Amino acid sequence: MTRTAVKRNAFFLHHDTFFKPLLPQSTNLYTKLAAAERRAASANAVVPRVEITSQPSLIKNGQMKEYQLQGLSFLIWLYENGVGGILGDEMGLGKTLQTCLPPVEISE
Repeated sequence: MTRTAVKRNAFFLHHDTFFKPLLPQSTNLYTKLAAAERRAASANAVVPRVEITSQPSLIKNGQMKEYQLQGLSFLIWLYENGVGGILGDEMGLGKTLQTCLPPVEISE
């Protein structure tokens, strides 16, 4: 199992009370995880979410708004836990900028 898969399983096991009600009862991620995979995931700590309060140094000619920094924090949190995600809001609120920045922010 890849490191990303272990991190992702740990994330979903940690947040099972949120995700389980949304899944079919018969077959889902939780029913498919073998005991060994559960142990590996349980041994991995979920990375806590850290709010980014200052914009990445890559942004030179503009100022990110607080909600953009929150969206960036959310995407990085998902990435660090091996989970993909999307941002959804009204048009023109800077989702492209938020989506392009996580690799830069992680490397800083």
